[in-house]
Amino acid sequence: MRCWASAMDRNQEALRHSWRSRLLKASQNIAGAIRDAVKTRPAAQIALTRGATTCAGSIFRRARAIKASASWPPLRSGVWLLPNRSVAHPRMLRLLLATDSDGRPNFVIWPWPCHPIASPKLSAVCADFPGAARSHLRDRLNTDDLPVLFLPGFCGDIRPDVTTSRPNWRSLIAYALHFKVRFGKNTSASFNDLCHSVCAGLDTALENLSPQDTETAVRASRVDVPLTDLISGAGDTAGSMPIQYLQSGNFRLLMIGAEVCSPYYGILDCVDDRILVTGYLDRSFGYLPSDAQIAEGGYESHEFFAPFSLKGTYRPKIEQIVAESVRDLQI
Repeated sequence: MRCWASAMDRNQEALRHSWRSRLLKASQNIAGAIRDAVKTRPAAQIALTRGATTCAGSIFRRARAIKASASWPPLRSGVWLLPNRSVAHPRMLRLLLATDSDGRPNFVIWPWPCHPIASPKLSAVCADFPGAARSHLRDRLNTDDLPVLFLPGFCGDIRPDVTTSRPNWRSLIAYALHFKVRFGKNTSASFNDLCHSVCAGLDTALENLSPQDTETAVRASRVDVPLTDLISGAGDTAGSMPIQYLQSGNFRLLMIGAEVCSPYYGILDCVDDRILVTGYLDRSFGYLPSDAQIAEGGYESHEFFAPFSLKGTYRPKIEQIVAESVRDLQI
């Protein structure tokens, strides 16, 4: 597990938006680094401890509003990418620390559901707040080369809480009848505030560690859900959505190949801090919304299809398909 975390950590600067074609080379480098690490790193006995806390700094990004349109009708009511404080969303920051037989830190895995898009330079390929967290954990645990792996969880509808009540002119025109806050421009101050909040959460998790029971053997299972089961009109060449489940004792890791929206924490019963979850497994095809979000509309339900080169529309009751697939893996 350390070799996986180490290889991923060395390439974390490239892990922002996996769908961008310019990151294909970085993905190939990651795969090569993992292969090399698996071949060269000797086996080691490790002990796992886990901690958890709530961490502010994120916000739900779906809100109903009236938006101006360049086509008819000129005003459209719908669900848009706007901050929504009225919706409770997962804020749980989890941390898994591995130590060797001498008590030295071996690696850290920490999931927190939030898009890593807080950098003031959005066009730059960087490690964003996970990079700041990595530096903080290395200092805190006094291990300069400590592999630190960030898992973005089910963050499809969650982003950093950078909002403003004084929007720019484009936002003001687009949402002229929306009198609430809008997302603001990332600044160095807002980025530093978020990093401070995340690092404080990591400190709290480290101060409240408890043993994580594991076994020598790791059970791994996987299923690939055809996109045609989820999307009507996707076409036979649309591919699939991979779901992988790892278990060793009470340690469990669930990974899904999509930008999974936050309602799936409840749908898949993943609120327990003994299970780590994340999206973005393998080839992430796009967003995985809940049934309610599909009915509401919005970016995560259908507007992302064109940018992600998808066709068709989501089928009814995709939650059931996903839940049954996960349940079959856990048996």
